[in-house]
Amino acid sequence: MPLNASIKTFHVVNASDLDRFIEEQYGLPYCTHVALEAGNGDHCIAEAATEHREPADPSDPDSPPASRPGLDHWDQEELTAWLAGDGCDPKPHVLLSDLACRELVPPGTYLIEISW
Repeated sequence: MPLNASIKTFHVVNASDLDRFIEEQYGLPYCTHVALEAGNGDHCIAEAATEHREPADPSDPDSPPASRPGLDHWDQEELTAWLAGDGCDPKPHVLLSDLACRELVPPGTYLIEISW
């Protein structure tokens, strides 16, 4: 039986370049491999999204999902804590999504190459 696989397109970025770009944009130190707990030679995927899904009626969690612009509640909390100096380095998808919402990077899937 053949392996069920597909071809996808990614934005490929080196973690060191991503770290520098994030530090330039936010003015804070950042380390992708620490945020991901990744090792040298690892490859990680992060989605930069400009919208998220949540219940259409926030007072009814069973209501059908709707698309909303920006980060979801949990990602926004993670970003806000980091910006205030109260949190760990956010996962790359949080920062890439925020940067995509601010039109500083294109939305899409990023393949992050970890090397040092």
